[in-house]
Amino acid sequence: MAETFGLAAPDMALMRRGILVGQGEQDFYKRDLLKGRQAKHLIVPIWPDVEDKLKAGCRTFDYRYETLQALTRWQLANIVWRLSGKFHVSRGWHRNISTGAFAVMLARFAGFAPVVVSGFSLSQAGHGYDSRNAFRYHADEDADLLRRVARRGEPIYAEDRDFARESGLPLWQGQTP
Repeated sequence: MAETFGLAAPDMALMRRGILVGQGEQDFYKRDLLKGRQAKHLIVPIWPDVEDKLKAGCRTFDYRYETLQALTRWQLANIVWRLSGKFHVSRGWHRNISTGAFAVMLARFAGFAPVVVSGFSLSQAGHGYDSRNAFRYHADEDADLLRRVARRGEPIYAEDRDFARESGLPLWQGQTP
């Protein structure tokens, strides 16, 4: 969370659409965690042409933003393809990549370098913001994607040794591109 780094609001936040409109236990839990938070720029992957629903969803748990953008699956596919060389055309493929892994791709695609990944694990259950150890559905696809970008030499690094080992990303030691 941005507060860990002394930021009132992150410059960019990526939120899956289920958090805004989903009815599952995990969706309600995440809305409670995000209640009253904010981001300068909110991006919701795979939700085109629904700005009114996006705004209404954010209002239900008082999530604020300065600007918002929804991406189509083709925009997401283009970003992943340009960075990893992996292009999927099957329906629903984007569900296999976690929002966290896509956030890493998006940061690099936006021109940020280096991108240093912290608080991420492919081998442990749960998420950094969730103490319940909810199952991670995307670990295998995330690992494949991160290994691909590492092999291509993208300036994306792991902040800790365990994640460097499991992701194939080089360990960040202050490198700059």
